[in-house]
Amino acid sequence: MRKIKIFILVFTAILTTLNSQEKPMFYVGPYAGYNYNIHFADFKKLGNINNCCPLFESGTGSGYAIGGLFEYPLRNEILLGARLGISEIGALLSKDEIIGNTNGKIFSDSLLDYATVEHTIDSKIMIIGFEPYVNYKFFGLIDSYLGFKFAYMISGKIDQQEELIKPDYVTFKDGKLTRNVYKNVDIPNKNSFLIFGFFGLGFDLNVTKNILLTPEVIYYLPLNNIYESSWKASTWQIGMALKFPIFPPKVLPLQYDTLFVRDTLIVSDYKLSEESIKLIDKSIKTKEIENEDFILNQTTISEKYEKRIPKASKLDISITAVGIRADGTKIKKPALVIEEIEVEEGFPLLPYIFFKESSSNLNETGMKFLKKDEIKSFSEESLPWNTLEIYYNLLNIIGSRLSKQPNKNIIIVGCNNNSGNEKNNLKLSEERAKAVENYLLTVWDIKPNQIKTRWQNLPDNPGNINDVDGIVENQRVELKMTDNDINKPVYLK
Repeated sequence: MRKIKIFILVFTAILTTLNSQEKPMFYVGPYAGYNYNIHFADFKKLGNINNCCPLFESGTGSGYAIGGLFEYPLRNEILLGARLGISEIGALLSKDEIIGNTNGKIFSDSLLDYATVEHTIDSKIMIIGFEPYVNYKFFGLIDSYLGFKFAYMISGKIDQQEELIKPDYVTFKDGKLTRNVYKNVDIPNKNSFLIFGFFGLGFDLNVTKNILLTPEVIYYLPLNNIYESSWKASTWQIGMALKFPIFPPKVLPLQYDTLFVRDTLIVSDYKLSEESIKLIDKSIKTKEIENEDFILNQTTISEKYEKRIPKASKLDISITAVGIRADGTKIKKPALVIEEIEVEEGFPLLPYIFFKESSSNLNETGMKFLKKDEIKSFSEESLPWNTLEIYYNLLNIIGSRLSKQPNKNIIIVGCNNNSGNEKNNLKLSEERAKAVENYLLTVWDIKPNQIKTRWQNLPDNPGNINDVDGIVENQRVELKMTDNDINKPVYLK
């Protein structure tokens, strides 16, 4: 059961790795490992340190490695990396030798002819290294490392001795089992600067979205000697690396929306000789709405109007009425108040079509478009009782009115925000104006002599060019109409 749980955990980590889509800027983290060191030598002794060994050739040892890493993705499968850390690369060199009892002066038993001794050099070497490398990922999971290690030997000590091992009953003449003993001495004539080539493999597992655990095996091939003679230290390093992906800060795009809410109260009054309209209240509110994909900056402009119109006739009524109280008493001349109010709401037209930055694509403006076979069923009276829906049908309203009044005309003016990519971009202004003109000509069959187009940089009455809202507001096409029959509000009852 325990093995099954471990398999499920590893399988889940692999799936998490494969499904991770967000790309980090780089990775940082620590690493640690166990070193199995293999030394290759070809010397009899080190400098002036006494040693009777015929030849040291090889040895093994162990140690640890610890440090930090950095990896920068060049592409999905190729990363440039660097590591900085310390490592123990020491090993025990040993050599057995059969030596003779010259003139009976070597061993405690003068009659013994030969004995076996073991020569040892136990090196304790610590280095600090910088490792630039290339990491090529197979299948997005398997790391393959190839690089160099440039190291400085911060400590290089040895313990040396020659020890009698056979037979076990004799010693040297001085009564000791060892000679040529040196403890914790510096390696003479050592090479403090070491260079290694290395290659290795690792396997990335997602512990969490922000932590990669990478088991790895790396082999370090020595390119120069520890000592002035032939003495090289290679290492198999088995360890783990924790990689923390650093993601770019998420910048949400900012979108703008202006909502006009206009209420018109129409009051009929028989005392008036002509109609009048006035703004009785106006408020502007701005709020930001943030979701996962963008931030919406929404401005709501609320306006209240009162429209007073003359009433066609005066209502005169003569009524004789008798009121009856609860106790049955009749009341002569009871008062009767009759009040009639007719309410109609008008929606003024905003004659602007706003475009996205550097775009002349009419389909991206939010406008609603009809097919040619749908225009016969279009009617202003059937539009939804909603300010935005009426604005989105602006081109259909203008097209309908122009088609019914062929003697009326409009001017289409294409503009840009005259900054950034739109700086002096009259071609973009022309394309915006032509896009609006083309819809009216091809769908609504408006006569060409009813439409005039022109283009310029900023509108005649531009928004604030030092404000983001003002810049976006200038990315528009204006419909200029001198006749109120074309530009009049849409009235709904």
